[in-house]
Amino acid sequence: MKQQSEPLRATYANYDQSFKYGASNENVQIMGILRSANIGGEEVYVYNAENKDIIIKHLREELKERDDEIGHLRTRLSQVSSEKIRQGNPNIADLSDTHRPMKLIELYYDHLYSKEWTKAFEEMSLNGTGEKQTIKSLLRIIKHSYKFCMKISTEQLQAMKKSFAKDIIFPLADHAELKAAIPESNKELKEIFSVLTESRKRVGALSLPKIKQAFVQMVKMDLRIPIKEQSSLKLYVNRCVELCWFMCLQDPPMYVEWCVSGDHNTGDFSSYTRSGTTVNFCVWPCVRQYENGPLMAKGVAQMR
Repeated sequence: MKQQSEPLRATYANYDQSFKYGASNENVQIMGILRSANIGGEEVYVYNAENKDIIIKHLREELKERDDEIGHLRTRLSQVSSEKIRQGNPNIADLSDTHRPMKLIELYYDHLYSKEWTKAFEEMSLNGTGEKQTIKSLLRIIKHSYKFCMKISTEQLQAMKKSFAKDIIFPLADHAELKAAIPESNKELKEIFSVLTESRKRVGALSLPKIKQAFVQMVKMDLRIPIKEQSSLKLYVNRCVELCWFMCLQDPPMYVEWCVSGDHNTGDFSSYTRSGTTVNFCVWPCVRQYENGPLMAKGVAQMR
């Protein structure tokens, strides 16, 4: 932004409607409309009344620039205030965030389970896989997807914090000095790390292609589940990674929880095809806002 003029100082003189104008050198040069004069022994800048439209236009432009700057600063202040309020507080939602927990839950149950899971189930069933085995395989995929993404997310965030502290705050410190210099209770560092966490979430989609690729290979090799290109199963696998990745990027991370055979039905899981008081096997995990936090989406289990 260009340098702002000094405040306007007006004094009428000699009835010619000229007045004194305290101006910066930049304003003196504008279109040659100001000239130096001596009034009462003081050197000032004067102009004639016929130039007032030019001056008014110039002042309006400066006023607009100031208003724009004030608007920008207010917006930024609001953003910073909102970020500070939300730091580590999952109960306050950022409605501008397309990957906020409630939005992820809509995708998790309404799309991933109701659509992609169903299509993958039907596809595997047509290939001769039994019902229980198909359910088990699809559950293993979502379970390992969450663990896979959580491991990468945790390691990535730790690396970001360490790199920031070493390269920006303590550039000459060795490992021992660095560890001693960064107490967990440091309020200023906590705020900086919170900004890093939020920034990582905003660009989280950039990491997905490599994460998807690595997880598909893990499903094939470690889980021994064959995946064909352009199949409903591969779409399901990719969707699992997408949602689990953004769940893990939350602050704190969302928590995926599954039941096991013999668990008492606490109401966190809906019945699959048979109701009862005890879990026979898990079909679909439930989701909490964070570990041991409030339930956000019920899971599904076969009861007995």
